[in-house]
Amino acid sequence: MNKNEILEKQLKDLTTHLQQVLKPAHQFDLHTNNIKNILESTFQQFELNKTWHHLQDTLDKVNKWNALMLSTLKLDNDYFLKLREAIISLSKFGWYINYSTVPKDIFKAFQLITSNDEVSLNDFMCKIIELDYVQLKNNILQDHGHRTEPLGAAFRAHEMQEYFLSVPVFLTQIDGITHDALNKHFFIKPEKIKKWAREKEEESMSKIMFAALNEITIFQAESVPHNRGSISRHSILHGGNVSYGTRINSYKVLSLLSYLTDIISIGKRNS
Repeated sequence: MNKNEILEKQLKDLTTHLQQVLKPAHQFDLHTNNIKNILESTFQQFELNKTWHHLQDTLDKVNKWNALMLSTLKLDNDYFLKLREAIISLSKFGWYINYSTVPKDIFKAFQLITSNDEVSLNDFMCKIIELDYVQLKNNILQDHGHRTEPLGAAFRAHEMQEYFLSVPVFLTQIDGITHDALNKHFFIKPEKIKKWAREKEEESMSKIMFAALNEITIFQAESVPHNRGSISRHSILHGGNVSYGTRINSYKVLSLLSYLTDIISIGKRNS
């Protein structure tokens, strides 16, 4: 076996080892950057005459990272319980996450809640949605193609800062979307939605997001007084609330729409 063949075999072995190590860790977004940094650091220094040295160094680092992951995996119940708590707490403030939201951002937002810094929380969540806005919008329009016209109008209103127009249209489409997919209205008799969510919830990153549906708070169906932060569909659509047209409210309703699009999709796949 010549030098090139030996090198090729070593690289293949490394690739196989990495795949085995990373396979159980796909849900642990908090540690993804560790792998990226390790590989970038190693291969930037890569020289053919030092191949084995760098391969060994990489394997050592990966094995150390794997040990850390095994420790984390042993604590997965605690990790997921904390993540679930954060997701539910955000929903109580009218913020819903989607599957592209990384756990570190969820925990950062939760920290703002525990610090009673609602202004920073709202600003932070708006920025998260803005960063992912194009993909978020495309996903919603693609998943609900027959609703392209009303949804498109709502998105245009949102982009033009016409929030008195975007909020009510997003709200009506949310009810229509849940009825299309689940034969249940989100705002009317929400207990049916909650029951569906409880049936779907499990302790994994792909399922714990359903827990937020058990906390329909500021998006409640019944008419409510003009409480701070209230986004009552009933009050808005029946003219009781005349101060709902804010940037934050439009982003909150959009976060709910994106959230429902994602969990309906994953829920149907796991039926």
